[in-house]
Amino acid sequence: STQSTWGAPDGRHLAVGNKDDVITVVDARKFKATKIQKFTHEVNEFAWDAGGRCLFMTTELGTVEVFTPDLRRLHAIHAHPANLYCLAFSRCARYFAVGSADAIVSLFVLPEMICVRTFTKLEYPVRTISFSHDSSMLASASEEPLIDVSHVPTGEGVYQVKTQAPNNTVAWHPSEFVLAYAGDEKDRYDKDEGNLRVLRLGKD
Repeated sequence: STQSTWGAPDGRHLAVGNKDDVITVVDARKFKATKIQKFTHEVNEFAWDAGGRCLFMTTELGTVEVFTPDLRRLHAIHAHPANLYCLAFSRCARYFAVGSADAIVSLFVLPEMICVRTFTKLEYPVRTISFSHDSSMLASASEEPLIDVSHVPTGEGVYQVKTQAPNNTVAWHPSEFVLAYAGDEKDRYDKDEGNLRVLRLGKD
């Protein structure tokens, strides 16, 4: 599916990807594509780091690949033995996390890009992950009707939210412990309901 993400903090670069694994980087000031690259392997979710200097991509190879805005590869981290589907950065810019088809979420520290922790509460391929506004909690969801919320510094489980269906996306509020999520809920005719649910979570 098509994905796009702005480079922060100035928003100069916009990266766009399509189902054919073609990544295009657009210079937003000039309204011009500065680089178009077709990848020979499947590219899934991607995101810019906090400074907008590097584009991180997840791949079917289980790697996190790091590129400059002109798509020159800087690093490749072998993160998992299975396909990586999702990626998120913490707002404190200290961490990023990836979710994999092996049902594991891995936490990496920056700038070292070393894996310091794994979260193993889910049992199916991880579809989506999100850090809370203060970077203390990480929500993850998979192909099961469950959202796991874990404490980032310790890896301990904080909440397990049972949902009506598998979830495609989770997203924290930018300043509160409020989690939005949406998934594959069906009506009685087996059509997508398109529901968005919002849940307030406390913090110890």
